[in-house]
Amino acid sequence: MIEGRDIICISPGYWDSPWITHQQFMRVLARKNRVLYVEPPMSYLPFRYPERWSKLTAFRHGVRREGDNLWITTCPPAPPLKRSVDLINRASQRLVLSWTRRAAVKAGFTDPLLWIYLPTAVELVGKLDESFVLYHCIDEFEAVPWGRNQVIASQEQRMLGSADLTVTCSKQVFENKRGAASEIMNVPNGVDFEHYFRVQQKHTPVAPELGIHDGNQVIGFSGVLDDRLDTELLLRAADRYPRARFVLVGPARKAFPELERKENIYLLGNRPVEKLPTYVKGFDVCLIPYVLNDFVRNISPTKLFEYLASGKPVVAPAIRALDGLRDLVYVGANMDEMLELIGDALAEDSPEATERRTELARMNTWEQRVDVISEKIMELERSSNR
Repeated sequence: MIEGRDIICISPGYWDSPWITHQQFMRVLARKNRVLYVEPPMSYLPFRYPERWSKLTAFRHGVRREGDNLWITTCPPAPPLKRSVDLINRASQRLVLSWTRRAAVKAGFTDPLLWIYLPTAVELVGKLDESFVLYHCIDEFEAVPWGRNQVIASQEQRMLGSADLTVTCSKQVFENKRGAASEIMNVPNGVDFEHYFRVQQKHTPVAPELGIHDGNQVIGFSGVLDDRLDTELLLRAADRYPRARFVLVGPARKAFPELERKENIYLLGNRPVEKLPTYVKGFDVCLIPYVLNDFVRNISPTKLFEYLASGKPVVAPAIRALDGLRDLVYVGANMDEMLELIGDALAEDSPEATERRTELARMNTWEQRVDVISEKIMELERSSNR
């Protein structure tokens, strides 16, 4: 791992949101580097997400320290449509730039490594006295079904050409970006193995609200509930397996009234990351209930290796990240196959399969991912005599 560096992370999400790629990478990097985690500006129209309303005033806290090597700052609110209108995006990024500069000075950061997750932040490149720019492309933004726009697409082309290194997390996104990137590598998402391996340890309790004492099997999902969720699949599965409980753990980014009305579907809401293993422990089957569209087909879901670390059977749609893993994951090409595979997974009784899933997760930790990227950064810096 790189060591002794000042790293400024321009994040697409908040530190206290459900943990995915950006929090996990910065958590590991902060062990041997200083990290300034810059949370995005909240729009003045946050009404869709009541749990985020507090972020409108979070900037008043300035730079807050979360550990020996981690600082967090939240940018002031920005006008709506900042990712849809180029002029508004530029104004928003000027705000982010000014705020980040101030935070970096306060934290004493110099010659930072700039680690960017949003292509719209290309406006910051070259303006923070950075020594290296890494663009971490964790989504295919042009295929996002609920927010496609030309601003992000055009900004990404500039970002790919400006970054010293672009890192993708799926093979297809890598192929889509490699022609425009100056340097690029593909590094799939990983797992906090020790955290999710707790599921297999006897002393880890099962979350009481799962209600497993009644003998019903639990088919569970842990993650953000948004437009990726295949509600039709969940409703049909609930009808097909009426004695099973379908439990969804995570914040809802929209209303799902049809799911809430279903007797054996339970939306539990967000739960602290440290408690998630107690929920997964109560799952008989771990489900990735996503609509299989162009966006989902190219993702590298963080929950994949989390589920595998738990040792539980996993049922998922045919996303490209699962190519080569069909002997470890129940992969459905369509809804009918997914419904059938849920039954197969519920009937599984294979300690060998549990062990193989566990070992695969053990080899794909976030620490391993950070080491691979660190080696590439150091190689590029040596070649350019930085």
